[in-house]
Amino acid sequence: MKTLYLLLLVCFPALCFASDFTGVETFLRHPALKSASVSIGICNLQTGEYQTDYNRGQSLVPASTLKLITTATALDIYGADYRFKTKLEYAGTISTDGTLHGDIYMTGMCDPTLGSANSHIPANRFISACIEAIQQAGIKTIQGRVIADGSICDDEGVSPYWTWEDLGNYYAAGVYGVNFADNLYRLTLQSGKAGTTPQIVRTEPDIPHLTFINNLKAKNIRTDSAYIYGAPFQHERILYGAIPQNRQEFVVKGDIPDPALFAAQTLSKALSDHSVSVEGAPTTDRIMRLNNERMTQNRETLLTFESDKLSDIIFHINQVSDNFYTEALLRLIALHNYPSASAQKGILSIRKHWKEKGIDTDGLFMYDGCGLSTVNRISARTMNDILTYMANNSPEKESFIRSIPLAGENGTVSSFLKGTRLEGKLRLKSGSIGNVQCYAGYYSGSQNYAVTILVNYYTCSRAQLRKMIEKMLLSNPDFN
Repeated sequence: MKTLYLLLLVCFPALCFASDFTGVETFLRHPALKSASVSIGICNLQTGEYQTDYNRGQSLVPASTLKLITTATALDIYGADYRFKTKLEYAGTISTDGTLHGDIYMTGMCDPTLGSANSHIPANRFISACIEAIQQAGIKTIQGRVIADGSICDDEGVSPYWTWEDLGNYYAAGVYGVNFADNLYRLTLQSGKAGTTPQIVRTEPDIPHLTFINNLKAKNIRTDSAYIYGAPFQHERILYGAIPQNRQEFVVKGDIPDPALFAAQTLSKALSDHSVSVEGAPTTDRIMRLNNERMTQNRETLLTFESDKLSDIIFHINQVSDNFYTEALLRLIALHNYPSASAQKGILSIRKHWKEKGIDTDGLFMYDGCGLSTVNRISARTMNDILTYMANNSPEKESFIRSIPLAGENGTVSSFLKGTRLEGKLRLKSGSIGNVQCYAGYYSGSQNYAVTILVNYYTCSRAQLRKMIEKMLLSNPDFN
């Protein structure tokens, strides 16, 4: 037995045998992990001791488990009841005949829920409320224009560390000072026989001036490999890949190139449709800067829109792994320390927040807030330190823990550990990208644990690796 123990120390020097947890040994010896990088940490929340420790200090690609860091930070700073605010304003004077000698402003604060299908104010209700407020102010004609003012945030809506194949797709939607309708559209296609080019049927919503170069093909496949390529603010998109053959309708989702402009265009058109004349073309703060124009700062507020509560936003993020919502929170975090927001300021603010809480952030390397970038890095130790703080010290403990999906029951881990004795006992945020599979969260039982499993560069299928991780967790004697 002593010989076996010494051999294990040589082969796995970072593995701590705080309990007879042979499932970890079996997992690490699997041939699919011979070239992999692995970091595992299972930490007792009551004692702070590690029940399992393998390379807990090694920083690896976290994929979407990074969302736990962003959501925890936002919740700990702002609290569960915080709401984003967006203002409908006007600048100028209103004459007795109902003419506004000035402009209408939609002034944003990076709210991702504005007009979102996932919020309490979907796009049609938001626009209707704007029209009603403008009409109640007695405005019948707008001599100026509708301006979307997103100047609270910089124009770098997407991370420079995201890959080109991601840009233009819905899961890599940019985040700006004014966001609208989830910053995404649905492109409906009709396909014929294999080898033919699918026809573009429509986009919903209809984005003015959006055009496509269609390189798609129909194939005898069940799922699509279609991608929409395009940079922010550019309304020409390129379609690559394939969709299933002989489909009457097949939907691919993309990101709106300029969400603030689209919001201004939508309100301007709706006003005209409701007999409120708008003489100028809709625009944004970004376009005005390019044209050397200045916005009027002296404005009157017509209406203030409030988002869903932050706790509800974070619940949505961690349940469905919403990149767009998470990136908006990164900008919100920046505003805690800076007068204007950017992704970089958000990242600096996250590091500052956790250092002030006494947490070593040397193992954290962030290049976005959502985990889409493959150059992000975190160690199991850093993840567990923050999870432990949220469980033991944060006043927002309940909202945070509740936001993380229950394994085998809901969210992105609804099938993970399903039908096993651990179903419903682990709250886990999953993360997967390329040859990366990660889990982080909590185990609740007679003893409670923070759990982080980071696996990079495995060589088996993702489904097989998930089964291997399930088996390892099920073998844990403290998870009963």
